[in-house]
Amino acid sequence: MTNDAILICEDDPVQARVLTAGAAKRGLTVYGPCPSAEEAIAAAKTAPIRGALLDVSLEGGTVARIAQALEDRGLPFAFITGYGPDTTHVLRAFNDHLAIPKPISMETLDMILDSVLDGVPLEAVG
Repeated sequence: MTNDAILICEDDPVQARVLTAGAAKRGLTVYGPCPSAEEAIAAAKTAPIRGALLDVSLEGGTVARIAQALEDRGLPFAFITGYGPDTTHVLRAFNDHLAIPKPISMETLDMILDSVLDGVPLEAVG
């Protein structure tokens, strides 16, 4: 049985709506969007999800703990982030995961979801 759920961690309300709408359009159940690291960690550890989309910097800190919890569960994820000097250590620690700069189009979101959830290699995005 395939679980069609994804965790979205995003503290910007506009970006959260875009990511949530794009995931829902594909028929995915969305956990979140979680604007804070504290809210996201519980879902990352226990929610019945297939993967996650993470902004690196959330209210209350970075997603490092969330990314580690997902990795510990063997779940795929991608970073969708504005980057920034306070986020480079997280991106380096999880450099085998996609890191896509914001803002993204719906077409790019579809490609990211294909890559994260179905293992489809992500071609050049831009």
